[in-house]
Amino acid sequence: MPPPDRLGGPLATSLALTSPNAIHSVAVSEPIVDWVSLDSGSGEDDSSSPETAIPIKRKPKPYQYTSTDAKSLLSLRSQLFPKPDSYFDPFASPTLFLRAPGRDCPQPYLDFDDISDSEAFGPYDDDTHTRTHSFSSSSTEEQENPAVLRPVKRRKVLRRWPANGPPESADLPRFRVFVSDDLEGEGMVLRQQGVELVELMRKVCFYGQEKEVAEMRVGVDVLPGRQREEGMLGIEEAARWLAQRQEEDA
Repeated sequence: MPPPDRLGGPLATSLALTSPNAIHSVAVSEPIVDWVSLDSGSGEDDSSSPETAIPIKRKPKPYQYTSTDAKSLLSLRSQLFPKPDSYFDPFASPTLFLRAPGRDCPQPYLDFDDISDSEAFGPYDDDTHTRTHSFSSSSTEEQENPAVLRPVKRRKVLRRWPANGPPESADLPRFRVFVSDDLEGEGMVLRQQGVELVELMRKVCFYGQEKEVAEMRVGVDVLPGRQREEGMLGIEEAARWLAQRQEEDA
């Protein structure tokens, strides 16, 4: 049975994005919010904006990890999701409420990335249009062995939020993510995911608003990795942060 502490973060994040007006504040520690990208590695930078469809120069990638770093999380994913289309569900991978997955769901399961272009802002950062195989060069191989279909990279377009109703109808609760300063392994993977989640929330959920407003409402704290080893990462900090938010509105 997967540890319950691995399930609370994604659930809290999904609730914040789908029932924002019913929640006051949310604090999560190392949430797994993108099961899709684990086996392909990551480290996407967040240099594009929803206003333009023109690729722009990328910033240096501050966090990069490989599938080796995500080995333990991949094992957990196989326990939680027997079928790939399950972790392509945004309730399992909450970043998919905010952007497209950037790849097709492995066959024979359904592809989450079938939302029309009219429901997206524009390109996300990893707009490489790169395909991991060529239909012309690999058609013979695929005819001989249909199981050799490889995933196709697609544009990580930003989603419209909220999905239904005008933007002013939803007010994202104050949101804080706590991650470790680990530079390798599982901690590194979760650090990258936490940082990306915050950047996506600021960009998509506060589209058209002042940058300072987004930064005040959504933030990330990087804590010493030793707290992670002790199983206490962000617990005291999250409790203190939530108490402060309650006092502000008392």
